[in-house]
Amino acid sequence: PRDTKGTTMKFWESVGVFYGAKDPSYAWPIALVHLNIMLYALTFWLTRPVMPFLSTKLGADAVVFGYLQTVFSFVQLLGAPIIGRLCDTQGAKVALQMCQLATGLSYILLGSAWSIPVLFASQLPTVLMQSMHCSQAFVTDFSSDESRSAALGRLSLSYGVGMALGPMLGGLLSDVIGYHGVAWLAGGLMFVPFFINMYSLPAHRPGMEKDKGEAKGGGLQVTECLKVLKIPTCRNLTIFMLLTGMAGQIYHTTF
Repeated sequence: PRDTKGTTMKFWESVGVFYGAKDPSYAWPIALVHLNIMLYALTFWLTRPVMPFLSTKLGADAVVFGYLQTVFSFVQLLGAPIIGRLCDTQGAKVALQMCQLATGLSYILLGSAWSIPVLFASQLPTVLMQSMHCSQAFVTDFSSDESRSAALGRLSLSYGVGMALGPMLGGLLSDVIGYHGVAWLAGGLMFVPFFINMYSLPAHRPGMEKDKGEAKGGGLQVTECLKVLKIPTCRNLTIFMLLTGMAGQIYHTTF
């Protein structure tokens, strides 16, 4: 008779090795995080192609759309340290779920936008649209030291899958259900992983209670951030990311 249990265990061991899991028991949670990122990228890029057309439909011109992109980038900048703090104190699971709720709410508001002010209001919940950061924190905690770099790199691979499928599906679906319908669909999809994660992801990362005790009275430590920026490699990488991010936003405003 076929050893189904043994085959299943070997499969998850292989998955764990591929994703760099610290322990074979972490294979499923890390794989689930990759599915989260794939869906996160899919919904994001599902809505991005229809945003310019939806904005135009509501009466926005190129300048207003540029302001809209600026609001999105600004609130994202504000949200990054908030989510980082939540990952440190509450764990990556809680932070990830908050991101998914906020992202879903943003898409639903986008789908419900009937005027320019509501369109801008739909970008405010994106302050917590930081699922990639949460996933990186989760993978960092649950991967081994030797394979951590590869494990983090493979998150980008999962994001790339969603990024490749999203625009195509967004364009096709907009002809069927309209621009608002695409946004509503994206919002509904973001609530699916929220409930799955509630029961399938570990509540706390290893050493969570210890870290929470050490983190009391903390916050955004600007001095420590400046110290990191004094390291040439970190400083150059930060400048590179700043320039590429700026170029990407300029590119998006041309549509």
